[in-house]
Amino acid sequence: MLTRFKSKYLFLILLCLPCFTAISQSLDVELGPELKLSKGFFFQDHLYSDDSGHYIYLYHKVPVFGYYETTMILEKYSPSFEKIYSQEYKTDAKGVETHGVKYVKGNFAFLLSEKNRKEDYMKYMVRPIDFEGKAGKQVTVAKFQYDGKKDIPETYWELSNDTTQLAFAAISDQGKKEKAEIFLSVVDLNFEKVWDGKFNFPFVENQFTFNSMVLGNDGSVYILAKVYEDENAKESKKGGSKGRVAAYNMSIFHFTKDAKSPKVYQLELGGEYISGAGIKLSNNKEIICSGIYSNAKNGPVVGTFLTKLSAIDGKVLVSNKKAMGKEEIEMLSDRNVDKKKGDTGLDTDFTFQDVVLKDNGSISITAEEQYKKTKFNTASTRNPMYTVYYNLDILSMNIDKNGELERVAVIPKKQISTDPLYCSFVTLQNEDEVYFFYNDDKDNLRRPLTAKPKKITNYKDCVAVVTIQDKNGKLSRKKLFGQKDTDALFVPGYSKQISKNELFFVAQRYRLFAKTDFQLGIVRIKE
Repeated sequence: MLTRFKSKYLFLILLCLPCFTAISQSLDVELGPELKLSKGFFFQDHLYSDDSGHYIYLYHKVPVFGYYETTMILEKYSPSFEKIYSQEYKTDAKGVETHGVKYVKGNFAFLLSEKNRKEDYMKYMVRPIDFEGKAGKQVTVAKFQYDGKKDIPETYWELSNDTTQLAFAAISDQGKKEKAEIFLSVVDLNFEKVWDGKFNFPFVENQFTFNSMVLGNDGSVYILAKVYEDENAKESKKGGSKGRVAAYNMSIFHFTKDAKSPKVYQLELGGEYISGAGIKLSNNKEIICSGIYSNAKNGPVVGTFLTKLSAIDGKVLVSNKKAMGKEEIEMLSDRNVDKKKGDTGLDTDFTFQDVVLKDNGSISITAEEQYKKTKFNTASTRNPMYTVYYNLDILSMNIDKNGELERVAVIPKKQISTDPLYCSFVTLQNEDEVYFFYNDDKDNLRRPLTAKPKKITNYKDCVAVVTIQDKNGKLSRKKLFGQKDTDALFVPGYSKQISKNELFFVAQRYRLFAKTDFQLGIVRIKE
């Protein structure tokens, strides 16, 4: 069992980024100096990188009479990670909460909300900040009346592919018997309203489950959602000769500036149970929805699907559903059997992660076997309950432009922890390869990728690794760095791909009873 680790005390003071090591002729790792973290500081995200340097942001939270005074800190560093500036932006008004920062072409958008308990309204705002750290006038995106905590809608923010527009969505999805509704607002580069509108659905909230949202460069909004046939949100129904089939439809709702109601594109998936799905917009005006499915309500995953639609009129361009073959099922080893029914397929605990559209028209899908359990510590009377997180094997699939499943690969790992900070994975993808970055037990490096992985039981035995999947599906695994090299562990959740060939990452030292040190770095693929 991995020991719970406090990851929230972060403070960045970067000086330089010396070259640390090269793990192959084509993959270099650059790692910055070890830095101290101060109490109350929370590292949030890398925002943007260009030739002038890197932009990141942090939160500093201080409790003040029942609420937190939050300061957002925007910092810029040179390409060699020398600090250029550190600018603070306070949200010290009671009832004001932060919802992150996004890069919008040429600016940053600080997302905020305000809850007014006296007048029972929620207000959502954007505060623009330029590259020099200067904050502009705050803009109100939406304002709603609400009745108690349960009436506050779920909210989502999404950027267009060209990062010139920002969409805000507020969805009433609280499992009620009231009619479902959604409010949308789209703002431009100057954070001025392009359009907004409130839309009502012909079904109740309990029938609608939001999946994902994308914003077109023209300001159109597309939402992928699961829509149940019954108000009680039943998962299955009788399906004739097929036995029981899914009692819901995966639908794409298309919202535009002048339309009073959305266009609805229903995906034809033959009653299969969707285990994970994602939606993307291609550069040639196609809506692409892909994911993984099961034949039974709680059955194993058995295949993938791909639907391509015209983003203009919703015309179906490609619709394909592909079950895994015998060779692929056998490759999945002991992960492929439902012990109760004997069905073959992928374990139901695999969670759909992401869809990446490639220039050649193919699609990369990744998923991870993950779940959590609540356990009890009978020796503790103060905190008897605790949560254990399981982040296990990675599933990698590639679908060609016609919707055919080209290859399937399973990358073995076994991360079990009471804190998921060092768990899961992040990818760097280009046209030919997929690079998977994660922590692993050092003994697994001496085992073949087809072997059952050793469970991580001690952070001292952890190393950061990269598993590379080439264009033919062949896998190879290498050590990225280890604690003896850096005295730090790779943090997947804080890391992201920032260019075609670069991954920005955070490495953090594991210490149980001391302030945590951390480092930032770049993994670079050399062409």
